[in-house]
Amino acid sequence: IINNNNICLQGGMKLSPTLSRRGLFLAPMEWIRPKDPMPSLAIASIQANLTQHQTCNGVDQFHFDTRTYNVRGGNVDVAAITAEILAHPFDTVCFGAFVWNEIYIHQILKGIRSHQTVKKKILIGGANVTYCPPGQLEKIYPEADYFIRGYAEEALVQFAIENNKHNIINKSKTIGLHIAGEFDRGVQASVSLESLPSPYLNGNIHLRSNFMRWETQRGCAYNCSFCQHRGGRYSTRAAVS
Repeated sequence: IINNNNICLQGGMKLSPTLSRRGLFLAPMEWIRPKDPMPSLAIASIQANLTQHQTCNGVDQFHFDTRTYNVRGGNVDVAAITAEILAHPFDTVCFGAFVWNEIYIHQILKGIRSHQTVKKKILIGGANVTYCPPGQLEKIYPEADYFIRGYAEEALVQFAIENNKHNIINKSKTIGLHIAGEFDRGVQASVSLESLPSPYLNGNIHLRSNFMRWETQRGCAYNCSFCQHRGGRYSTRAAVS
């Protein structure tokens, strides 16, 4: 239950809004397929890169919400997720929008903006943002302040550095970042696979079974008309790096 003065979690416990401070609350809301690691390779890669830059480059503090859902079905407690976001002190919440979680993200966004005493900045990335035509993002996500198109590892690091320095509103050097209300150029962020830390070697993904997903390339060399990934950047990672 969320009202303008208190945030009520399950069991009737009430939390008053805490003092906001700079930081990223990342809520990927992942839908996990059979055999997928937890977190997924995509989220673990983002987490590993943020961690690598946190101590030396002025990256904000960050917190990952670790909830995962099964693609075959599962209950999504929108009220609990919204309440946790509102009660957390970090000032910016980040979502990854995909076909599986789109309906729930819209409900959470409305819940965040309906709370008058807690002001959060909202950033959205993911496939539904990456492949959205320029000029349409604010119509689909009117509650959002920022969007990242493309691969988010380096873009999110740069966003965090700028957010920490209080200068992201006026001018941003983050490639792939679109600020709501400004002209949308549709630029996508990219990364060098060679420069990214391994989420396996860094311990972000723990090898608990005889199955793992190993990323050796991004993008696709083909241009199939039915595929969202057509015409994108294609890059590979060396066998030893």
